[in-house]
Amino acid sequence: MECNVIRQIGKFSEIRSVSRNVSTRLAMFFMLFAIGLLAASCGYFPEASFSLSSESRVPKWFHLKPDQARESVSISVDYYVSSSGRRAEFMLRDRNGRVVSRATGTMVGLQPHRLSRAGAHPKSPYVYEIVIVGEISEVIEHRDMEPVFYVNDDPRVRAELEEELRRGYSSERREKATGSN
Repeated sequence: MECNVIRQIGKFSEIRSVSRNVSTRLAMFFMLFAIGLLAASCGYFPEASFSLSSESRVPKWFHLKPDQARESVSISVDYYVSSSGRRAEFMLRDRNGRVVSRATGTMVGLQPHRLSRAGAHPKSPYVYEIVIVGEISEVIEHRDMEPVFYVNDDPRVRAELEEELRRGYSSERREKATGSN
């Protein structure tokens, strides 16, 4: 009789052990699933949102109707960062806040750009993004820490940004080829 009781107790502890292992594995599965879901959803929530300044012109990829004044529309941009790169989503709205047009573009580079020469722009340090929608590229300018953006038409700024990108990409390629950081 004692042997049967000991066997039953042994079986019970084995079942409890298996049950704990299953619970632990399920908890780890759900935790990893939640982390994966959060990581995958990062590309769906904007990193930052801005409105076009009333002083700035409309980006070239939007076309206003001939009878539509610049003051009658508003434009916003949302920046997204995901594992596939950085993108900007622009929305053109009418006076009623209704979305009239959308444009999605690719942001050039891994991060926003600053001009390296202090004298390159009189009000440095501005932050710039080069955004390409279709075949049209625009230089987007952010001044100070405000939720506003501007379309920059200064050819000196564009030229310096393009030169910095060329230098940056060539030095990155050189580092990869030589294996140095």
